[in-house]
Amino acid sequence: LLYLEKGIAVNKDNRSYYNLGEIYYELGSQNKALSNLLYAIKIDTNYYKAYYLLGKIYKLKKQLYLAIKSFSKAVELKPCYAPYLEILGTTLVDNEQYKDAEDMLKKSINIDGQNPYAFYSLGNIYAITYNNPQEALSYYKTALHLDPDIKDGYLNVGNTYALMKNYEKAIISYNNQLFINPKSISAYINLS
Repeated sequence: LLYLEKGIAVNKDNRSYYNLGEIYYELGSQNKALSNLLYAIKIDTNYYKAYYLLGKIYKLKKQLYLAIKSFSKAVELKPCYAPYLEILGTTLVDNEQYKDAEDMLKKSINIDGQNPYAFYSLGNIYAITYNNPQEALSYYKTALHLDPDIKDGYLNVGNTYALMKNYEKAIISYNNQLFINPKSISAYINLS
């Protein structure tokens, strides 16, 4: 931080502002991070990393419109980078733009089929929004295959089985959730 601030006084380049913004982001100084990232994209309007980090900050601040705008710009500049597509998709879910979210998450999976969070988010869309438990279950199972410790993974599988009235598999799933997280109140409630 000290050296970057001294360096920017001499040489105001986009990378220095981005790096300074990244450090402030990690330190939890979101407003300082924002101002440095905005300087970085003022210098270089195609600096996709800065748009991505701006989106993360706006998402933390619950400014979803600005987060979506920033992530969309990052995706526009780097369209084949799965993490950008995935975070844009999950932010669209937060903003209840489910069809657009589904499209982004599926693009992410087509590029990187190893991201459990993209599959998990698609499972949530199909279970909660589309009321399609069969499709949701497929996405949840893939997410759990890729990351057996994914937060609330077995809980959502259990809920999906319960929607399908397959209570035996729901019970097994809730017990699996409790094995991973013995303090899961939701798993206890749903199991009972």
